[in-house]
Amino acid sequence: MARTPRSLEEVTRHIEQALIPQGELSSEEKSAAEEKSAAEPAQPRTEVAKAHSGNDTARPLSEVYNRAADDIQNTGQSVLQMANSIVAETQALAELLRKHGASIAERITEFSVMSKRVAEAVQKGQQEVASDTESDNSIAPQS
Repeated sequence: MARTPRSLEEVTRHIEQALIPQGELSSEEKSAAEEKSAAEPAQPRTEVAKAHSGNDTARPLSEVYNRAADDIQNTGQSVLQMANSIVAETQALAELLRKHGASIAERITEFSVMSKRVAEAVQKGQQEVASDTESDNSIAPQS
């Protein structure tokens, strides 16, 4: 059964061991961490030694937070890059749609003009046929 930590340093060490994935520690660091957790300080430390020890134990914890901050920052940059690529693609699609819209509008205008010319030609042809029919009826003998 694991014993409960007796000092702030032991608590910090246990937190570090829990937060740092075991795959990231070298075999030397693992054995050193195990030896430190098993060993009890035999003599009380001076304030300078305690301050120095506090910095050493805080450093790995600080590295964990720095790695987490770097991961968050990298994730944010990746999201921003994806968003920028989506913006570029949507702008290209919008421009293509505008070009096609203008082309379609131009063709519709051409079709309308051509339809109007055809309608005028058909109407003129109908009038000519109607006038020819009337003139043929007036020339034909009446009984």
